[in-house]
Amino acid sequence: MSQGEEPRWEVFARRELRRPLTHLGSVDAPNPEMARARAWAVYARGGWKEMAIAPAAAFTPVVGGYATIGVV
Repeated sequence: MSQGEEPRWEVFARRELRRPLTHLGSVDAPNPEMARARAWAVYARGGWKEMAIAPAAAFTPVVGGYATIGVV
């Protein structure tokens, strides 16, 4: 992330509590509170029972991207 850019947050949701979370996309925001508000503003029309956010930096690629550990 370069200077002036906001951190990226990944957005997940589910329509039924027994179903797995689905990745909806991402939002950029300076903190969790703003990320939550932006995620709701962008993705709320899906009729979701649950929505969650996570910092994109918390994810470790397994295949593709920068994943290199164990790749032959």
